[in-house]
Amino acid sequence: METPVGFKYIGQEIARGACLIGGEESGGLSIVGHIPEKDGILACLLVAELVAIRKKSLGAILKEIRQKVGPFYSARGDFRLREEEKISFLRRIKVLTRQHSLAGRRINSSSNRDGYKFIFADGSWLLFRVSGTEPVIRCYAEAKSKPELQALERLGQRLILRQENS
Repeated sequence: METPVGFKYIGQEIARGACLIGGEESGGLSIVGHIPEKDGILACLLVAELVAIRKKSLGAILKEIRQKVGPFYSARGDFRLREEEKISFLRRIKVLTRQHSLAGRRINSSSNRDGYKFIFADGSWLLFRVSGTEPVIRCYAEAKSKPELQALERLGQRLILRQENS
């Protein structure tokens, strides 16, 4: 399940019983029965407990998970833009959300719930989000292979820096 950015939304979903565990990019995590706030120490303790109970290294556990669900790779890039560049980018990206493809990639769906996210036919995705605290546009990408991830990172950079329109 995805929520808007901010652990308060994840905490609300845990509190209403919609999920057992919730986490975010910064390493914050919480579980049912714990405080509905991000807790990095809890995340570390749960991983240590998992390793102890399973009597396997974290690497071995991750390998098992990848065998079950397949691999995925993710990345984030931060781009500092002047205000007029940011406004220009936001105008351009809004137009792109109405298209059926992006740089030759078929768009399965798009969302502007908390930024501008493009989910492609192969399950990979690209998300652009304006920081609420600094003059930065963040570009997030996820794909099932490193080369595909790198291609999405390049596409995101080209779109932000106005080197590609579609």
